[in-house]
Amino acid sequence: AHKYVTEHCKDSEIVVFPAISAAFMEVEQGKADALMQDKPNAVYYLKKHPESGLTLLGDETAKIPDGFALPKDSPYKAEFDKALKELQEDGTIKKLEDKWLNV
Repeated sequence: AHKYVTEHCKDSEIVVFPAISAAFMEVEQGKADALMQDKPNAVYYLKKHPESGLTLLGDETAKIPDGFALPKDSPYKAEFDKALKELQEDGTIKKLEDKWLNV
């Protein structure tokens, strides 16, 4: 998200927060105009904090791929990649997004 806003929002003041919760609070309190966060996490925050008065706009986060972290040279990488591909292909990931995130 930081790379994206740095490249595409050149006329904006960009502030990086140590925790995403602090960024949400800044927007809620009117101290910041917006924040950029991956869609599943933003949807989760909005569901947990309906009193925030925030809303989700745009599809810009769809352009930023999600990632998973494994230790370097993890013996599980090939297995993980295979399982992730299967879950994408059989629609399981979409079903989970629809059920839990309403994305």
